[in-house]
Amino acid sequence: MDRFKYCNVKVDADKVKRLIMYHYGSLTAYCLKNGITRTRLYFILNRPHQTKDAKCLQDLANNLHTSIDNILDK
Repeated sequence: MDRFKYCNVKVDADKVKRLIMYHYGSLTAYCLKNGITRTRLYFILNRPHQTKDAKCLQDLANNLHTSIDNILDK
């Protein structure tokens, strides 16, 4: 798939889901609080990103009170 050819930054989806459950109680509550859809959340979690400075990753890390490096897959 050429669409994500140059994307090499992946999010650790399981860790992010645990953090969301800890801070917000459910994925739905997180989405409602931050004004995004569940589809957008899963798109952020499951698709690779070009850089770790992407706005969606910065917003996700800020909302979970952590740094971007803590939510990335090593």
